[in-house]
Amino acid sequence: MDAWRNGFSSWNYANGMESTGIVPMSVTGSENSLLEAFIDALIVLSGVIISCRWFLVGWDYTWSFIAVCGVGSYYAIAQSTHLYKSVRMTALRKELIHVVMTWCVAGLVIFVVALMNEPFHDNAYVLMAWFFVTLSFLLMWRSVLYVVLWEARRHGFNTRTVAIVGYNDLGVNLSRIIADAQWKGLEFSGFYEDRIPAPRRTADFSEGVIFGGIDLLHEHACAGKIDLIYITLPLRAEHRIRQIIEKLADSAISVYVVPGKFTYDMIHPQLTTMGEMPVIGVCETPFHGIKRFVKRAEDLLIGSFLFAIALIPMIIIGIAIKVNSPGPILFKQRRGGVNGEVITVWKFRTMTVCEDGREVQQATRNDERVTSVGRFLRRTSLDELPQIINVLQGDMSVVGPRPHALTHNTRYRPLIHRYMLRHKVKPGMTGWAQINGWRGETDLLTKMEKRIEFDLQYINNWSLLFDLKIVVLTPFTLLRNKDVY
Repeated sequence: MDAWRNGFSSWNYANGMESTGIVPMSVTGSENSLLEAFIDALIVLSGVIISCRWFLVGWDYTWSFIAVCGVGSYYAIAQSTHLYKSVRMTALRKELIHVVMTWCVAGLVIFVVALMNEPFHDNAYVLMAWFFVTLSFLLMWRSVLYVVLWEARRHGFNTRTVAIVGYNDLGVNLSRIIADAQWKGLEFSGFYEDRIPAPRRTADFSEGVIFGGIDLLHEHACAGKIDLIYITLPLRAEHRIRQIIEKLADSAISVYVVPGKFTYDMIHPQLTTMGEMPVIGVCETPFHGIKRFVKRAEDLLIGSFLFAIALIPMIIIGIAIKVNSPGPILFKQRRGGVNGEVITVWKFRTMTVCEDGREVQQATRNDERVTSVGRFLRRTSLDELPQIINVLQGDMSVVGPRPHALTHNTRYRPLIHRYMLRHKVKPGMTGWAQINGWRGETDLLTKMEKRIEFDLQYINNWSLLFDLKIVVLTPFTLLRNKDVY
């Protein structure tokens, strides 16, 4: 069961393996996360000390307070950006991007805290120096660490030998991933399988065939020739998997189970316990503990910023709507929220009608109900600006699956597998499906199916960095979709 715990706790941290359904359960965890976090904390503290000394600013309890805020916010945000995972599984470019995004968001938090404390108002230049000094040191030490580890692995140090039990599609996919990423320090030793006819066995790994049986695997494990073993057998072979694990128990080797196709229908799976009994959560929200706090902080910060810059345009839009056609400026509609709860979503009125009944007809090309101002607002998604209020109220998020009308939930939930799982998170003003072009009219069932597919991808792979990526890409994708009427 420890293998399941290690696997599911690091489910979303794999790089390059999500598309195959493979979870690299041993190497996706934090091999040196405590050391990395400790060094990062020292760098953040050193950055503020160096900045204060450079500008001859005296150190007092206020700087101690802001320094603690800096370390705390950086660490909290790092958990959401998955910064403290094994560098064995992350390319240097991605690693540095994670560092930049994590410190930028932490820096924003620091500046907000500083603005609320008068002693820092005259020392903004010290805060700016702290930001850039710390960022430079964070990038430098991560780069040095990465280069040292990469060179060590290239010369045969800090490597791990991997064996796969189970010669099947899942095992072959995993072997290809290992072979294509030797810079991760993983060396594939071969397949081990008892249930393949003897004539097919050979030591030629390049042809993807069997090296030996479980007895030979046990012999190699005890001799220290293997570091990691992945079992890619189907979960229905539970008895056989247990026998293999028990046989390997006297080798002190790490053994991990790759769940395979059983996991394809899972939404952010987690392993927990009910008393002393292990329980697998197959459909769960990604927002637990600190991640829930980070997501809410993100919504408040970005939502407040959007409200500040959109206030005057919203007033102008309201006047234009009132002049263009009779009726209210704002239109509210009941939509499905988190966990399927009903929420009231605000929008600018873009039609001559305000439908919110059992039947809500989607806008179509040349729809006569859409006003001239409304057509422009819908095309540019400016009609959704009032949803900033929903975000600040806590009913919605800046990023998440778009909220659907209740009638659409009733219609599609029996037609699309896992449709309602999109409600495991708060609906958003923008989302991964919309970034990929799946917004607007869903006249065909396949269009809604693709939207749900991308919504579930977002939930399964959520991170703060993913959210920021969607926010940045949103303005560039709003005008591309021709299916919004």
